[in-house]
Amino acid sequence: MTKAELRATLLNEINAFLDDDVMMERAIYALRTLRADATTGCDILSEPPCQYSIEEVKQRLMRTETDAMSGEGVDEEEMNSIIDSIL
Repeated sequence: MTKAELRATLLNEINAFLDDDVMMERAIYALRTLRADATTGCDILSEPPCQYSIEEVKQRLMRTETDAMSGEGVDEEEMNSIIDSIL
């Protein structure tokens, strides 16, 4: 694709979001993430966000379960507000 074709495609995709506030917010977040990753050299499209072994996942789940049983951590309402503040 030529640079002009890429620009036109990008603008068409952006135009599709203009009437949907939620999608605009998500698009802005995604674009900012891409820009930040470009400056750090991290390619989010080719690198997985994390790589845990099965044993590490089991350990994390056990730790999380223990924390939940002892009342540590955040409840659903707190987590929803944290997520909303990020998005």
